[in-house]
Amino acid sequence: MSIETLKLCGVLILLAPLAGAVLCGVLGPRWLKGRTHWPAILGVAGALAAAVVLFGQVRATGADAAAVTIPLYDWI
Repeated sequence: MSIETLKLCGVLILLAPLAGAVLCGVLGPRWLKGRTHWPAILGVAGALAAAVVLFGQVRATGADAAAVTIPLYDWI
């Protein structure tokens, strides 16, 4: 279980649906027209895939694993 993979999956779970919603809002009326739902669906599907990968890695660690804190950025 790589810390970088955990960090990437955590960020993708949060940002993939947001990116899909932003694309729907920005590109929807002008370019996507009747297909505006696809970026939202793909964003949620990407978050689901990242969650499944994250779950598989956490489950594979076993019962003797310890908690790990992963800082993404420094607030102050």
